[in-house]
Amino acid sequence: GDDAGEAWAGVIDTVTTGVPALREARAGADGTGVVVAVLDTGVDPAAPGLLVTPDGRPKVVDVVDATGSGDVAMSTTATPDADGWLTNPATGRRLKVDASAWSVDGKPCAPPADGAYRLGAKRTSPLWPKPLLSRLARERKTLHARSAAPIRAAAVAARLRG
Repeated sequence: GDDAGEAWAGVIDTVTTGVPALREARAGADGTGVVVAVLDTGVDPAAPGLLVTPDGRPKVVDVVDATGSGDVAMSTTATPDADGWLTNPATGRRLKVDASAWSVDGKPCAPPADGAYRLGAKRTSPLWPKPLLSRLARERKTLHARSAAPIRAAAVAARLRG
C-alpha cells in the first residue's frame, strides 16, 4: 500500500508497479478476460478479494507449491469448525476454507474425504530483503514508543502527585 499508516506501506507501492498509469490508460477496466499468474509463498485462496470475478467465476483457478523446498512440515491436520474455519494448532492462526470455491483443470474441488486438511506454517521474514526488515523494525520501535508514551506520562504524573 501507499498509505504510510498501513503495516505493508512501501513494500511494493502502486507507483512502482504501474497501477496509476494502468488505471489512467484503461479507465473502467475490471480485469475481465485477463489471466494472471501469482507466484507467492502464501496466497490465501479463500481471501474475500480472491474468491470471485465480477461475473461470479472463481478467481483462483489453481494453487501449486512450486518451491520444491519441502521445508514446511505438513503433517499437522485440522478439521474446519461448523462455520468453515480451520485453526492451525502450531500457530493458532485461523483460515476460512471452502473447497467448493477452488478448481483444478476446470473441475470443482471437493473437501478432503475425511474432512481433515493438512496444515503447515513458516515464518516469512527469512525470505524478505534486509532493508525491508530494518525498516519494519524501525517502524515497530516507533509505534511502540508512541503507544507507551501515555503510560509513561501517567506514571510520572502519579509519582509527582504521590
